[in-house]
Amino acid sequence: MVAEVNQPLVPITLFYLFCAIVSCTGNSIMIIKERNFHSPCHYMITFCCLADLMHLCGHFVFNYHVFADVTDSQANCYWMLFFTSIGKCMANPLRLMTGIDRLIACKSPVV
Repeated sequence: MVAEVNQPLVPITLFYLFCAIVSCTGNSIMIIKERNFHSPCHYMITFCCLADLMHLCGHFVFNYHVFADVTDSQANCYWMLFFTSIGKCMANPLRLMTGIDRLIACKSPVV
């Protein structure tokens, strides 16, 4: 199976697989651990972790297609990567809002 794969892609796909596993584990821990919501910032951090988790699931689709040497139709590819695209589009605005919230909190703290 791996012998049929383009050999220069193997290190890249293994790197993506390693990064996806580490990131999914870290984001899952943050989502499960974050139970005490004291401020809106905690909600934004949790939703950002959820969006990153959705985005990183697309790396597993990529690895499967490279190592299994499978080609799918464009419609199947669209539906496999639909939720990962939503996560990708949600993560950066959430991260920006979290940064702005923390900047406001540091510039004008409430005692």
